[in-house]
Amino acid sequence: MHQSLGFRIVLVAVVLALCLPLTIQTAYSAIAAATLSGTISCSRCHGLHARKGTNRLSCTMLCVSQDAHYVLLVGDKTYALEGERNTIQNFGGGDATVTGRLAGDTIEVATIGHQVNARHTKSR
Repeated sequence: MHQSLGFRIVLVAVVLALCLPLTIQTAYSAIAAATLSGTISCSRCHGLHARKGTNRLSCTMLCVSQDAHYVLLVGDKTYALEGERNTIQNFGGGDATVTGRLAGDTIEVATIGHQVNARHTKSR
């Protein structure tokens, strides 16, 4: 009986060790390098900016100062932006091209600059 338990433990350890690389590869493939161009807005307004007396820039800055976060609007798609907030805020309310790692609907910003074109691309 004692040897059977030891064998089961070793068997489970071997199976887990063989499956771990598959799990890591699946998680890695869900994250891709991406360059997207669109409008930097806030998670509250999503580009609509309906506050009286504000424009795209001032409304974005006001919302972000009140705990909203920066997003990139590309057509009808919204991407949350993670990264250096001071760098992203320089483009708040304006058009920009963002390069970084895309995971689902979140971009980990590596670089951000003035919008190059209206297209977006993804690469692996």
